[in-house]
Amino acid sequence: AVAAALHTLGWQWAVGEVVTVETAVSHLHIIPTQRRLFGRLLEMLAEDGLLAAADGGWRVLRVPQAEADLAAEWAALLAAYPQFATELKLAQRCTAGLANVLCGQGDPLQLLFPGGSLADTEKLYQETPVARTYNALVREAVATAVAAWPDDKPLRVLEIGGGTGGTTAYVLSQLPADRAEYVFTDISPLFTQRAEEKFRDYPFVQYRVVDIAHEPTAQGLAAHSFDLVLAANVIHATPDLRQTLTHVQQLLAPNGLLVLYEAMNKQRFSDLTVGMTEGWWSFTDANLRPDYALLRHEQWLALLAEMGFVGGTAVPEADAPGILAQQAVVLARAPETTLSFGRWLILADQSGVGEQLAAQLEARGQEAALARPGTSYAQLADGSFTLNPADAGQFRQLLTAATYGQVVYLWGLDEQLAEPLTIADLEAGQRQIVGGALYLVQALAQTGGATPPRLWLVTRQAQATADDLPANAAQATLWGFSHTVALEHPELGCTRLDLGQDGGVDALFSAIWHGDGREDQIALRAGQRYARRLTRADWPSMPPVAFRDDATYLITGGLRGLGPL
Repeated sequence: AVAAALHTLGWQWAVGEVVTVETAVSHLHIIPTQRRLFGRLLEMLAEDGLLAAADGGWRVLRVPQAEADLAAEWAALLAAYPQFATELKLAQRCTAGLANVLCGQGDPLQLLFPGGSLADTEKLYQETPVARTYNALVREAVATAVAAWPDDKPLRVLEIGGGTGGTTAYVLSQLPADRAEYVFTDISPLFTQRAEEKFRDYPFVQYRVVDIAHEPTAQGLAAHSFDLVLAANVIHATPDLRQTLTHVQQLLAPNGLLVLYEAMNKQRFSDLTVGMTEGWWSFTDANLRPDYALLRHEQWLALLAEMGFVGGTAVPEADAPGILAQQAVVLARAPETTLSFGRWLILADQSGVGEQLAAQLEARGQEAALARPGTSYAQLADGSFTLNPADAGQFRQLLTAATYGQVVYLWGLDEQLAEPLTIADLEAGQRQIVGGALYLVQALAQTGGATPPRLWLVTRQAQATADDLPANAAQATLWGFSHTVALEHPELGCTRLDLGQDGGVDALFSAIWHGDGREDQIALRAGQRYARRLTRADWPSMPPVAFRDDATYLITGGLRGLGPL
């Protein structure tokens, strides 16, 4: 079917020629929104031996040709596998329109929902063999959770991206109708309205339009208000998985259960059906998903652990045979206790990281105050502060204005190695960032009482890691100072966080929000966390030194110590 679509579009490259995606997109008039799908189609041809990777493109091994009688091929498949009639009919309809979709002359939504009908997709997500198998696993997970739930306690359930209600239909019957609160959500009011009609016999269900890719509390959902969160084949469809899972965490109660039903690995059926829609390729988290929307089993478990979920497991496991490896139900829990941080004081930088961090904290119900360098101490109308970095007394005044549980020092982010760099500029910068940190620590020690705030010192590219980028020496001094702080004031729990060159507030927030105190020196690079470790170095073997009889050697310091030896 893919070869037929390319043949229809006018494939012109012969055996032995090399074609790049860019060249093919131009010659075949592929529209920009379908470029990622087109690249995946070429990858499929390579998997089938028609193309081979070469010279930044694809070398043609066999020219794609339309099957002589594609309709007969589909009919034969349907006759051989009648249990997969829904999938086969949907794939046949979508691939028949593939060429038109690629060049912008066809609407993929009309192929998926002909005439606006949801009938085929409802069957796909509820009645097909795969859907029945994995929805049954979700049902079993929910039933197990319900069995362990106290009889006198309401069970609050949220379903994210409920869509056609395929998974919902398996779950609702497992819930205690007298004490269950179920919120069915979807990004489209069409689906919520259809679900309200479909599940009208369940009075404990509410229906809301919610986009989990955006801040959920701003959409009317209360923080930490759900004991169970379900999401069937929807989380991967959001632009940034880490951001989405952060939103999920906001909604889960302590020890709340997350149940994900997700497709795993690359799948042609998905690519050739929902893969024709822009949403399938809308992911922006390139450091996690560089070229494809779906993750593998081990990637999901690692991501959930990174985001602070505990007890992650996937059923079936990654080594399941055949089609079973293409789907999984992933289970994980929120931490058993909510994070109690107290009020936040953020000594904000000039680039906006402080403001963004405060916004993320406030979105999670936290209180945050900003303090910026200025000429004198003042509290402004918006509740923020200014203070003179050279006045130790103003730091004490700042810390007595309110009781803080967390202090985040971002002033170091403003110190850059400008060109040309003068000694005077460097000294002035150090007086502000290191001098300010010194006065801050002294003030914390003097005003912190029996339970002083926790201190976070944040830099950017101050530490050299495997990314081979040079360290920012102007900010590295703050790390040197912090070692003394950690030794002399362990009660502050001083944690150092070093952002990468392009590291943003999301990475910083995640590290702070999920910081458990076990690591106090962390470098954040491209979605990875690097912790300080002392490791054994491999010392290269060197040949013994041989002295020549006819040579002259200069020994510095030769009249004392080792020289005479």
